[in-house]
Amino acid sequence: MRIAEAVAGRAGRPALEGLAQAHRSFARDRPGRWQALQRRAGPAVVGSDAARTVVALTDALLRAWPTAPAAAP
Repeated sequence: MRIAEAVAGRAGRPALEGLAQAHRSFARDRPGRWQALQRRAGPAVVGSDAARTVVALTDALLRAWPTAPAAAP
C-alpha cells in the first residue's frame, strides 16, 4: 500500500510529508481514480478493509499533531 510505505519508520513532519507525497503520487499516477475518490463513498467502500487501513494509518499519523477536538454533529 502506497501510504503505508510512505509513512513507515517516520514520525512527525516526515511522516506527514510522506502521507502528502503518497496522495500526490496517486493523484498523478491515477487521475481518474483520484477524481472518483473526491465524492461521497457508499457503505461498501467505507466498510472495506482498504478504507479502514487508510483511516487507521492517517489517524495514527495525525495523533502527533495538536488539533482541536471534533465537534459532535
